Amino acid sequence: MITKRLLASSLAVLAVSILVVHPTRAQRRIVEDTSSVRVATRSTKKITRGPSRVATAQTATNGVLIVLTDPPGATVAIDGAPAGKSDAAGEFQKELRAGKSYVVKVSAGPEFTPVTETIRLAAKQTEILRAPLANINAGKFGLLKIGPMLEGAKIFVDDSATPYSNVTIDREEGLMLVDGLQPGKRKVRVDHPDYVIVEKTLAAVRGGEEYYWVFKPEFATVPMKVTTDPGTSVYVDGDFQGDATENGILEVKDVRIGQHEVKLVKDGYVEFKEMRAFDFGKPVDVLHRLVPLPTSAEFSDDFDVNLSKWAQPAGWKLATGRLAIANCTSLGSAKGITYRDFVMAFHLRLEDGRGAAWAVRAKDANHYYLFYLSGPKGLFPNRFSTYVVNDGVFDPTNPVQSVPVITNLIVGGQYQIEIRGTKDVIEHTVTPTETGRPEPLGVFQDPNKTYLYGGIGFRTVGPEQFSIDELYVQPVK
Repeated sequence: MITKRLLASSLAVLAVSILVVHPTRAQRRIVEDTSSVRVATRSTKKITRGPSRVATAQTATNGVLIVLTDPPGATVAIDGAPAGKSDAAGEFQKELRAGKSYVVKVSAGPEFTPVTETIRLAAKQTEILRAPLANINAGKFGLLKIGPMLEGAKIFVDDSATPYSNVTIDREEGLMLVDGLQPGKRKVRVDHPDYVIVEKTLAAVRGGEEYYWVFKPEFATVPMKVTTDPGTSVYVDGDFQGDATENGILEVKDVRIGQHEVKLVKDGYVEFKEMRAFDFGKPVDVLHRLVPLPTSAEFSDDFDVNLSKWAQPAGWKLATGRLAIANCTSLGSAKGITYRDFVMAFHLRLEDGRGAAWAVRAKDANHYYLFYLSGPKGLFPNRFSTYVVNDGVFDPTNPVQSVPVITNLIVGGQYQIEIRGTKDVIEHTVTPTETGRPEPLGVFQDPNKTYLYGGIGFRTVGPEQFSIDELYVQPVK
């Protein structure tokens, strides 16, 4: 009989897989398994009764009857009345009143000899009745035991287009049992949607013999080569496969056969996705250069009418033709604009002298560069600080860059702020209204190139109060 160790080694090669669409047989190759098949005489089974064991019954006056059947799905009758069938594991269980005898009959159709036995139940006891039924045709036909067991596999005999019906599962041994094989030369095919179809030819099946066939299932996979832009992330059905190398190539060795969605994603570019057919033995090539996200035209707002151009959080309001912002620690941003290289300018008034903060290259409300101009009453008096906000998180006390401000910052002071973004460099200039003289405010270069495109917005770092007016942004080509 086949050893459990051999089965365990075969089962170890299996892995759980979910396919979007199961492929047709034509998409997969069929392989002939040439390994040897063990042959043994079919065993004659006799009913035996196992020892009683203590079990928890619902009441102290009841006992439990457990019937273990082979094959599974056998019918159990008690005292002539149908009581039910054994489950897929070949087990039937019923609670009965103790202190009396019961006639138990187990049957499984015309191919099996039914067995009958009288049992007596004791209170709070479990009686186990093992009932392997003898197949009356055991001497006429052959039995093929196939391992490992593959859930969902269909078995075909002699090139039939219809799956073989006389197949049962032995879960304890991990085998698929193909019974009733006619004597002579037989060809058996195991067809599972996730694996290569495997066939075995039995040269001479003889009645009354068991055949053991163990094979190593091979996942039906297809290699894929993606040629795209360097650093592009590749996904198959939403599962990350890796990033394209510096030469823009990513090779994926084992995509399951069938229809799959291939998606290419890179920051700053239009996402690409398409459905591709993966047929066994046919490598798939995906060649696609991503298209950069379009750059917006000029954007401006003088804040005289409304705030319809903005996604505005609490703490924003219009006040005498200006945008007033107070104690607003969420980013408010302009709707639907994206820039790479750009110039930006706005008029700023420090209402309470604590300072002001603005964002550029904002991908969304949680990812952006944040610049904080701290006034004489701010967190860092008369300093200009830079933060890289990721997932909405940053430490106001720990800027990535902080430089002193030459300009005299005062309560109620008014300033023209000008910003230029070129690739990974953001440069600021401030012009006090009282002097009209531009002065450098700071240059920040991000070595990580975290954000190379995005929109603009405003917020506070703490309880600052400031207002802006005469805002414009335009792309630079």
